[in-house]
Amino acid sequence: HVVNTGPPLHSLESTAPEGRTVYISNVPYHVGETELQDFFLTVGTPMKVKMCGEEGQSTRFAFVEFATVAECHTAISITGVECCGRTLRIQQSKGA
Repeated sequence: HVVNTGPPLHSLESTAPEGRTVYISNVPYHVGETELQDFFLTVGTPMKVKMCGEEGQSTRFAFVEFATVAECHTAISITGVECCGRTLRIQQSKGA
């Protein structure tokens, strides 16, 4: 997966899966897929969540695929939000 460090890469009309997917870094180690999915219900409908990284590490990262590109853009707009004591960095994924 390659990550975009700027604004959304895909227009709202995009049909590409990566247009609906965000990369989230700085995820607290104790947060699982279900908790992350529940957290992102505030911005849209997370269709798929994939946690990555070693379980023993202090932080991990994840990919979340939303139902629409618009929901993905909304998720990107909340980068810097706090989740369980950590500031999440949310960017659009370049590849799903």
